[in-house]
Amino acid sequence: MSQGHSRQWSAFNILFFLSQSEHDLFYFPGGLMKAQTLKKNGDFKRLYSKGKSFVSPALVTYVKKNNKNNLRIGITTSKKIGSAVQRNRCRRIIRAAFSNINEPCSHGADIVFVARTKTGFLKSTDIERCMREHLKQSGVIL
Repeated sequence: MSQGHSRQWSAFNILFFLSQSEHDLFYFPGGLMKAQTLKKNGDFKRLYSKGKSFVSPALVTYVKKNNKNNLRIGITTSKKIGSAVQRNRCRRIIRAAFSNINEPCSHGADIVFVARTKTGFLKSTDIERCMREHLKQSGVIL
């Protein structure tokens, strides 16, 4: 008689399950900022051409107000960063840094974060510091 596998639900499995079921939303502690993801190429192009850019050695941020009252974010990593593993690490670091920012947003905005070659070698707290500074300069967070 074989025993069936009983699934152990760890925090990672629950977060992975939630991210698979609602993959286009970012949830943050305290529920102050909830963001959707940018997916269309036209949205990225609009931000690159008409958005305001903020540059640091670790991260480039493009911000533009939207007519909706919600945040939409996108993350870009180019092949200059390195292999797929390194690009995915940069995306994870940027997502983790953004999820740690739990301040109220002042208005709806579209935001694109562009990883730079230095991003993969920094901690999410360093990226969070740059990101917070960029978002304050743009007026997205108070």
